[in-house]
Amino acid sequence: MAALQRDQLNRLCSSSDTFEKAQSILRLANAKTRPGSGFVVKNPIAIPAVCAYLASEQLNTGEVSLQSAMSAACVSKAEFSDIFKTVRAALSSEERNATADITYETLVDAYRVHLREHAVACMEDAEAALPQVDILKERYGANVVLCAIFYWVCQLMEEPSVQERSLCQTYSIQPKAFKAVVAILDKRCDVIADQIKSHLKSPTKSPTKPRAMSNKSSKPATSPSKKRANISASFPETPTKKRRVDNASPTKPGTSISPAKRFSAAATAAFHAALKSSPIKLPIVQERESLGAGPSTPRRPRHAKVAEAAVTPVQADSQSSPSRSQGQVSPTRPVVRRRFRPVFLEQQQWCAMDPKVERMWAAAEALRDKMVELHGHPFEGFVR
Repeated sequence: MAALQRDQLNRLCSSSDTFEKAQSILRLANAKTRPGSGFVVKNPIAIPAVCAYLASEQLNTGEVSLQSAMSAACVSKAEFSDIFKTVRAALSSEERNATADITYETLVDAYRVHLREHAVACMEDAEAALPQVDILKERYGANVVLCAIFYWVCQLMEEPSVQERSLCQTYSIQPKAFKAVVAILDKRCDVIADQIKSHLKSPTKSPTKPRAMSNKSSKPATSPSKKRANISASFPETPTKKRRVDNASPTKPGTSISPAKRFSAAATAAFHAALKSSPIKLPIVQERESLGAGPSTPRRPRHAKVAEAAVTPVQADSQSSPSRSQGQVSPTRPVVRRRFRPVFLEQQQWCAMDPKVERMWAAAEALRDKMVELHGHPFEGFVR
């Protein structure tokens, strides 16, 4: 069916512009006159001739006359008139709906363009900067100009979802007219293009900001520590008893010392003691510090014996031997290995022989020794 309709358009339209326009009208007419649309055509064969006549009428070329369209449709004059009225009514309803619906906002929402308000503002600025925009709308159509400006701005904003072909097919726009408007925009709207590109490079310095930003208070931003303090101050503290802990060193309450820092401090003290050749008492570091408000039942604090017992063997060795240059080495206990695994232990099962093979091997060796005793070694003559 589509091939027959194209052949009929080729016979009626002599120029390529009229053929493309008639083909776009034909696609729209087929969609608007299908069953259930409300515009029923009794003889669909005459639709291509009607579309060719409408295209010639809109372009004002005069290529297709009413008489030639009627003869190509092979229908009577009355039937052709009814089909012509039905197709024109369907197309006019589509044009009214498209004109009422297409705006920059609807296009931006349909294609989900980022920076919505900024994009709409750039499109309006481009339309205002376009010379003789009213003449362009009368010549190409308002929808063509709107879609061309929308496409031009989206290309500058690097929006991959907006493509020329899909945009023209969705809104039934002739590609030639669309490209003509885009070319005019490239020539006359250089200032708008520079503004859009500069906004992409520095989006934080753009004059257009979302309205939600104006509703924020002008108070300076508080630091995270102040926010944490405000959050903790908003909840009342529970009345609990404080723990009694003996602090060995004058440290601030609420601070904790990591195990790495404790061992590094003890090792540093032992190193200095070894250099000075005078044993000094290592600082006692308690493992538990004051943590503020603890549980309701207090616990007994640990004494210094726990810290003294936790001295590592390296520290004890450094205390007992102040200097290694004097040649005095303190006896140390042998290091006991926790785990011993012989080398190649897993290969014993592969090196072991089968008991039956061992018996056969022993019998063979005994027979060999017996034969050597009786007859002598077979290679004794060669050895001499």
